Amino acid sequence: MKIGFEIGSFKKIKKEVKEMIPMDELNEKGNEMVEYYLKDIGDL
Repeated sequence: MKIGFEIGSFKKIKKEVKEMIPMDELNEKGNEMVEYYLKDIGDL
């Protein structure tokens, strides 16, 4: 339940980031953030 909520929040944050960062930069940074975030979930 908690992880689902965190993923939902993460999607919202990513949407906000998308509005601030130009698209090409987002693809690079976005993928890094997703990998880092999933790594964090794996450590729980």
